[in-house]
Amino acid sequence: MFVNAMRELDALKTLGASNRPSSAELTEQSESDFETFDIDDFSADCESDNDMSGYSIAPYCCDSLPPTPVANDEASSTDKSTDAKTIGYMLFRKANNAIRAGRLKSMPKALYDGFWNEGELACLFADSNVGKSILSVQIADHITRRLGKKVHYYDFELSEKQFQMRYTDEQTDLSYTFSDLLTIARFDHSAGLADENGDVIDIIERAAKEDECDVIIIDNISVLNNQLESGEAAGRLMARLMELKHSMNLSVLVIAHTPKRDLSQPITQNDLAGSKRLFNFFDSVFAMGKSATDSDIRYLKQIKARNGRIIYDTPSVLMGEIVKEEAMLKFVERTTVNEYSLLKSADESSQSIKLQRIISLSEQGMSCREIAEQLGISKSTVSRALSKAKAERENV
Repeated sequence: MFVNAMRELDALKTLGASNRPSSAELTEQSESDFETFDIDDFSADCESDNDMSGYSIAPYCCDSLPPTPVANDEASSTDKSTDAKTIGYMLFRKANNAIRAGRLKSMPKALYDGFWNEGELACLFADSNVGKSILSVQIADHITRRLGKKVHYYDFELSEKQFQMRYTDEQTDLSYTFSDLLTIARFDHSAGLADENGDVIDIIERAAKEDECDVIIIDNISVLNNQLESGEAAGRLMARLMELKHSMNLSVLVIAHTPKRDLSQPITQNDLAGSKRLFNFFDSVFAMGKSATDSDIRYLKQIKARNGRIIYDTPSVLMGEIVKEEAMLKFVERTTVNEYSLLKSADESSQSIKLQRIISLSEQGMSCREIAEQLGISKSTVSRALSKAKAERENV
């Protein structure tokens, strides 16, 4: 029987080296012993012989066998990895086990055409009145309708009346019907505001837990912290948002502004308002620009894509326009174009910046002569510029 064979093999371990059978003899004996092995006999033998302790065939039957390769998808069913350990808030895991753990996670889905993916902390930024809030609501509508995910949209820009007017057809007075998976949140001014901005994120977290939402959109980031020019303040805010993302497995999009920029140059990461540290923390960043040649034209450009490749860059930005279709105000994609075809010429941009500088210095109380001397231009040029600006304000 198999157990008896094991006892005989175990007894061999007590023999001297001169009495130990050669590898060839042992292999031959093992083959003869196992040729008639039957699984039913083995099971019956195990039931009749309870004492299996102390017997092992590993030194004689397994040493010469090559290791069995493990396929990637079969690797370590204990993906929680025996080597994984936590020290403080850090998880340590061997690189190969980290890859195995990654294989068990599903590939992130695109939430909006590659600009923003599942599980990412992303940012959309643009200048004022370009359409970033319109696009962000459109993205929320797409995620709820097409992907069936629950979205909390924090609207710190529009009142309820403004929101209703934006999504109502003027001619028919019919309003757009959003999915019930989309929830709009805004300040309840009758309840008063929090003393510290950090409380806003606490409320966002509580609401996400209670409603079990999948996606959070915040319009805009300045409400969370109005000192984003400070690297320290920006770092603290982004740490809170990243903690929110990871602890609840959320996808988060924040809307941000861009300061005055040179409209003859392509949009870059330097056009994102606030500390440079903001950009470093985001997984994805994309921007909306406005055509200098046609006021109805907008375009989208990828600035950063940590989990994918950048498709819509300067040579091929996604161009479209803001239109209202069936009471839904949205960005409608048209084609891809080179960004430079939508920018001002250097001369036009230079004149625009100079005019803004003249107006700014005038508002600070400087005279035409003082402005002319500081900018290195004639007094008459300053006077004409101020007269033009005054006339434009009166005609508005």
